[in-house]
Amino acid sequence: MKIPEILITGSGTWHNNRKHKKTPSRFVLTYEIEYHKKSYGETTINDISYPIKKDTITFNRPGDIRSSRFNIDCEAETEFFYFIVTTEEKNTSFEYMLENIPQHICADEKIERIWNKLLEYHANKNDPLFEMQTYLHLLSLLTYLSQKGRSAPHPPTPPSQNQRALFEAIRYMREHLTENLSINDIATHIGYSQSHFNHLFKTYTQHTPHSYYISLKISEAKYMLLNTNKSISQISEALGFSKMSRFSNAFKKECHMTPGEFRKTRDVIFYND
Repeated sequence: MKIPEILITGSGTWHNNRKHKKTPSRFVLTYEIEYHKKSYGETTINDISYPIKKDTITFNRPGDIRSSRFNIDCEAETEFFYFIVTTEEKNTSFEYMLENIPQHICADEKIERIWNKLLEYHANKNDPLFEMQTYLHLLSLLTYLSQKGRSAPHPPTPPSQNQRALFEAIRYMREHLTENLSINDIATHIGYSQSHFNHLFKTYTQHTPHSYYISLKISEAKYMLLNTNKSISQISEALGFSKMSRFSNAFKKECHMTPGEFRKTRDVIFYND
């Protein structure tokens, strides 16, 4: 059996320093494991609410829709790993393991031990041996969580057909950031009418498809401004904007600064690092 590649796309610790009472509903684009160390409140995944408190874990899959509410009188602290799975071949055993993981579970001593080792090795991810240990411990954690899922009273709630369709629409947007897709192009790709797609997208995300697509382009532009030497006009053209003025206006609306002003923050970031 070929084991798929697991690529960690994000990790860290989140604190509710700004005292958010709730987070808006969002589409989950990767697999997400969150270990709540001091969080008190509840999280809603696919319309099912779960308590989030000390030593609980939530697991989210691509296509899930989630939001959270917090007790702002208590300190919140959540450690997280986000990852994607890449494979050239369908692996039903691996898919079964991921599908069997509960969306909410109380951490026991074994989970805590694996999690702490995962954090320890990932902190040294630039070392190939530590990188391999990170992969092995993440795989071990997923396997154990899946085993715990067999005795869970309720199976995970899968995304609805509409959620799966909208997730595919977002994936399609992300793969075509260098083009200038129309909303009808995206709706046609998932087999929906434009009006139905517009309605569903706004219902689930509180954004229009067009504004969400532009936001994805701007996120990519921010990465390119900070990590490449391409000119602003080259970035604008690469992301499918017909005029640089349209790119600049969209960027300023999203980031409250011009692309040139944003690029200057690179020096501050690199200096502080």
